[in-house]
Amino acid sequence: MTDRKWPSFVTRDLGDSVEDDAEMLRRWEAYNKEMRALIAAGGVHQDEDSWWVDDATGELIGPDPEDERPRTDEELKQMFSVSK
Repeated sequence: MTDRKWPSFVTRDLGDSVEDDAEMLRRWEAYNKEMRALIAAGGVHQDEDSWWVDDATGELIGPDPEDERPRTDEELKQMFSVSK
């Protein structure tokens, strides 16, 4: 197996500030760009959970960028809690 580093989108270290929101968006844009390039290059497929998988090794690469993208204010307003 190779030591290949797949794109990642990690935000657990971020808070609720405007600066953190900007950093989250910057990280997502980088993740989206890297994943789209990887997908376009081929050699990957999407599994039933929408995760991208390396065809050669079966290694999970990451979730679809569309599933991981930050939601807009309008989308957040339309969401509701499970308790409701």
